[in-house]
Amino acid sequence: MDTLAFGLKADDFQVVGNSLEALYHLSKAHLEALSRGQPGLGPNAQLGGGQGTFAGAMLKLLFHRLVYENYPSSLIDMASSALLALMRSDEAAFREVGVGIINSQAAPQSREALTATLSRLASVTAASDFSRKSRRVFGSEFQGLIISI
Repeated sequence: MDTLAFGLKADDFQVVGNSLEALYHLSKAHLEALSRGQPGLGPNAQLGGGQGTFAGAMLKLLFHRLVYENYPSSLIDMASSALLALMRSDEAAFREVGVGIINSQAAPQSREALTATLSRLASVTAASDFSRKSRRVFGSEFQGLIISI
């Protein structure tokens, strides 16, 4: 996990891009293994010390970078694919992140708009597989979320 977190925090766009791609494929492989009744990441899916799940930690880190830091727009599409897989892996962490983003908005109308946007994103996530078309639909909704913030 530390290696992926390091890569996601890097200043080098290529390193960040490669880390996003690795995170997407790792999360996707985990979900596919679970769907076949295999353990996926197994014990590595849970972090020690009550820190939650691997997917949840990566989801929180990536959302923080995208929402609160200056993240290159050229990587948002790649980030959306990784987020799709992470959100499917840990829906509770996604809800927690969403509530945090909504609560960070001062204006009530901003909170309402974000609530609606996050609800659409959650609906798209639930209906998505990992096909190119599904990732594009999710990416479009995700970019709408970033713009609305």
